[in-house]
Amino acid sequence: MKANILFSGSKGNCTYISDGETSLLVDAGGNLKRIRESLEQLGESLDNIKGIFVTHEHTDHINALYNITKKYNLNIYTTEETARAFCTPTPSRDIDVCRNVAGCVMTVKPSKTYEIGSIYVKTFSTPHDTEGSLGFVFKSTKDEKSIGYATDIGYVTDDMKQLFRGVKNIIIEANHDIEMLKNGPYPEYLKERILSDRGHLSNMSCAEFVRELAKEGSCSFTLAHLSEENNRPDIAYDTVKSAIEDIDGAVVKVASAYSTTEVEIF
Repeated sequence: MKANILFSGSKGNCTYISDGETSLLVDAGGNLKRIRESLEQLGESLDNIKGIFVTHEHTDHINALYNITKKYNLNIYTTEETARAFCTPTPSRDIDVCRNVAGCVMTVKPSKTYEIGSIYVKTFSTPHDTEGSLGFVFKSTKDEKSIGYATDIGYVTDDMKQLFRGVKNIIIEANHDIEMLKNGPYPEYLKERILSDRGHLSNMSCAEFVRELAKEGSCSFTLAHLSEENNRPDIAYDTVKSAIEDIDGAVVKVASAYSTTEVEIF
């Protein structure tokens, strides 16, 4: 089992997960060229991807889907609510483009398990300001290793705590430093949205959850979806690392917004 975050942040999100037999993507933000080039650096191609699991409808998670589905025959797995949102025509998205991407959608539901090749995917609802937002746990039938994935979450739910318990490898949001956000340039309504239970997870909330998971056996934590305006990689890293410095064997990495980040797998 391996995972590489191709890029992660407010300008685009895409993660590659593979067990050598089955390869998947989580989200397809950014653009097709960037995803192609990032996969090529890993010796991989979109031709080999078996499907894209989409967390939710926001542009930084789905922007490349329209061009990908023009050129590649692969399935998009997401909820009915999310699919309806990105398959609906808009002034900048014509009906033919929407029909094309809609033809690739395989709808999934929260709290279910799906088998894609040699990988099982558990889905769970996430608290964000969209309908049908999802997180995932990926587990390979080849080596029994698993990866938990949750970004764009306003708070840590009981389902997340339960499903991530004992999962060795975690990709988790550390979106903002609370003081940077409160004192930053964003308008008040946007600050309130980010800080809400349907917004984004702060460094401190992430650190608290990581400590819980590390005590229960999780080893690898990759921090994702950092805000460029309201966070810094060193601040996110230091906040989370300090929460688990007394726990042996736990590794923390910060995903880059600009280049591929390898997830350390245990």
